[in-house]
Amino acid sequence: DCVKRINAHTPYIIGSMVDLGSLDMVKLGEFSSAPRLSKGDEFTLTVRHEVEYDEQTSEVSYDGFIEVAEVGDLVQINDNVELIVVSKNATDVVCEVIKGGQLSSRAPITVRGKSYSARSTNVPTGDLELATSEGVDFVSLSFVEDAASIEQLRSELRARGCNSAVVAKVETPKALQNIESIVEAADAIMIARGDLGTSIAFEKVPLWQERITKLCRECGKPVLVSTHFLDSMVAYP
Repeated sequence: DCVKRINAHTPYIIGSMVDLGSLDMVKLGEFSSAPRLSKGDEFTLTVRHEVEYDEQTSEVSYDGFIEVAEVGDLVQINDNVELIVVSKNATDVVCEVIKGGQLSSRAPITVRGKSYSARSTNVPTGDLELATSEGVDFVSLSFVEDAASIEQLRSELRARGCNSAVVAKVETPKALQNIESIVEAADAIMIARGDLGTSIAFEKVPLWQERITKLCRECGKPVLVSTHFLDSMVAYP
């Protein structure tokens, strides 16, 4: 309402955007007391679906994680804890901590260089209803991997009478593979450096950022670059 009043009574125009949540982000389970991991610790990610686990084990929210993670893969939790997969079986992925930190319940998990087939255009219905009721200018879609997901979301919005522009968030290796078609299909692009930096080697992020920005300019599409600017300058001056 504040933004609408500003737009109505001042010469300034401020755009509004709803960032759609994802039902399919892979996450840790719940901790009664979240552990702090140290370098060299062993930590197990499991799909056993038991009632309780020891403090060095956590359930993950997607059973297909077992098929995605392989020995030698780099697993990142909440962008700050890093693990290397050292062994696996039908239900457990056993890792060694190479960069410690504090864990938290429901923290997101990524496997560098890989995508989860669980991710889709499914979004919480409440987010779509909010975008429609508020008449926002932009709706951003997380974990876009192809042009089809953009078209599907646009169809869902139009069916609800919502004419918001669709912003595709580029944050996975699959999105990079399909970047030309994604740029063509979206109304605007957001380069989500934080999540992208957990999916590919961090030193490649600026190269992709430059390439995507150039492609958007050539196609006449707005492009936003977000997250980890100050953090990256502190960590990698």
